[in-house]
Amino acid sequence: MKPDRALAVSLFIFGSGYLALTFLIPEPSGGYAAIGPRAFPIMIGLALIGCSIWIGVGPSRSQAKKTPVDWWLFSLSALTFLAYILLLEPLGYLLATVALIALESRLLGSRNWLHNLIVSCVITASVYGIFSFLLEIPLPKGLIG
Repeated sequence: MKPDRALAVSLFIFGSGYLALTFLIPEPSGGYAAIGPRAFPIMIGLALIGCSIWIGVGPSRSQAKKTPVDWWLFSLSALTFLAYILLLEPLGYLLATVALIALESRLLGSRNWLHNLIVSCVITASVYGIFSFLLEIPLPKGLIG
């Protein structure tokens, strides 16, 4: 069996077992939360199974085009993420995340700053809305307060 297929089968078995075990997590009585303790483990289990299927039906690594690692780009990306972690509290989620996504887009090849800013604002606002209004999990306010 090719290594890719072996990985896909192993990941599928692991993901299936993980997903089955998530249903053993007890749900609290009283229904005080819209999302229970099983929600994220179920999403992770489904993602593992999805990834295993993607690996299993995709082209094998021997057929895929191999590209060398750009260590300079990797280093800049890692430094950008480190700056994001350090500036998340003082700047707040909204400003820090918009800046991170816009900068990472630029590093990954997008040259249109306006497009980068629009996309980063939409993604940031969407995630902020999910966490703040749907999940009721506060995110760092920072300068916007």
